[in-house]
Amino acid sequence: MEYHYVVAWSEEKGWYLDWATTLARINNGRNVYVPNLDEWTMPIHDSETGKKEEELTLMLEEVLEQLNK
Repeated sequence: MEYHYVVAWSEEKGWYLDWATTLARINNGRNVYVPNLDEWTMPIHDSETGKKEEELTLMLEEVLEQLNK
């Protein structure tokens, strides 16, 4: 599976995860792509995809924080 996020940079905020654009533009909030099925899906909070998305989001936020230092 592929998890897609929109990452942005501005002078005011530095690097950040743009959730509004991620939810609005990536197939109406379906930001997980399943290549073998060729379909986009939305992670469900307490599911395997939801837990993986949470893990990846935290890692990405840490990386962006480091870039902002």
